[in-house]
Amino acid sequence: MITITNKENCCGCNACLQSCPTECIEMEEDKEGFLYPNVNISLCIDCNRCEKVCPVINQGQSRLPLMVYAAKNKNNKIRLQSTSGGAFSSIAEYVLSNEGIVFGAKYDKDWNVVHDYITDISDLSLFYGSKYVESKIGRSYETVQLFLKSGKLVLFTGTPCQIAGLNTFLRKPFENLITVDIICHGVPSSKIWSKYLKARQNGNLQNIVCISFRNKDFGWSSSSFKILTNDNSDSCIKEPSGTSLFLKGFYRHLYLRPSCHSCPSKSLKSQSDITIGDFWGISSFHSEFNDEKGVSLVLVNSKKGEQIFNILNLDIISSEYKIALAKNPSIEQSCLPNKNRDKFFNELNSLDIITLLNKYTKPSFKERGRSFLRKITSCLLEK
Repeated sequence: MITITNKENCCGCNACLQSCPTECIEMEEDKEGFLYPNVNISLCIDCNRCEKVCPVINQGQSRLPLMVYAAKNKNNKIRLQSTSGGAFSSIAEYVLSNEGIVFGAKYDKDWNVVHDYITDISDLSLFYGSKYVESKIGRSYETVQLFLKSGKLVLFTGTPCQIAGLNTFLRKPFENLITVDIICHGVPSSKIWSKYLKARQNGNLQNIVCISFRNKDFGWSSSSFKILTNDNSDSCIKEPSGTSLFLKGFYRHLYLRPSCHSCPSKSLKSQSDITIGDFWGISSFHSEFNDEKGVSLVLVNSKKGEQIFNILNLDIISSEYKIALAKNPSIEQSCLPNKNRDKFFNELNSLDIITLLNKYTKPSFKERGRSFLRKITSCLLEK
């Protein structure tokens, strides 16, 4: 029977819930907005399936990628809609063109982030763009299994722990399954996101047309947080990523899931076929390949991933793993929790979310000092 005594030991993948033959497990939300399994002991038959499929208990082996690439989608429109270089879109188009199924994270009608699947390329844009919120998996793994057993080609994309959860849930490899995970910094609480969004929109979510955590209107390396509405331009929100309150809290590790601080799926332990992310530092290592429209970092982790990648229509150049790690340490390293994390959540119900975020994302004295020194240094260099 699965029992969570330390919340760092649960990544919220729902594998235990979906594997239970008596349906005695429910996922319950805690005060921070994260879901954890709760077992109805009266229905439990001690089959231990929940423990056998838990990706925290049954962690994969650390690996090195077979190959490392910088990649760009040849369709600039798709690339500008994507967070990085549009590599995901190319993989998904291949699967959909072969009558396959694509699973990914999208917004629901209330702008919560959920996992779902599509069968038509016209719906692919639903999965475009990074969503810096924990995605609710629901019973996606069960649905994946049904499609696989019917012979469908399936692409499943998600965080490393979600891929690890899918692999442990399936308990055997499927040749018709392609898994792609993202380079993950950590997943913020959906409760915090919901409170923040309602506060920014004065409770009116119905007029939102689009939300982009990494809009490229000012370029890839100068992205902005953007909320586009359908009523008038005055209600459109566009903020540099460094000034967006929600993103500041995210970057400061203020409200990430506890398991993100000791992630069980770092170092490619998810056993994904391909890992994708932003190729940060591209200008330092492959400057000729950067045009400020976004470049994907692609780690090819398996022979299946290599076969798929070799038939994609992407602009690519080869790179090295040490270069990938230089600006993407999250591939191997978990982030430390913010020292004020507990204080933040303890005050969640006593202060409005905007006041709370302002309080805990203010730069410290040391940070203000470093910023001042950078400005002084920059001015001296310009002279």
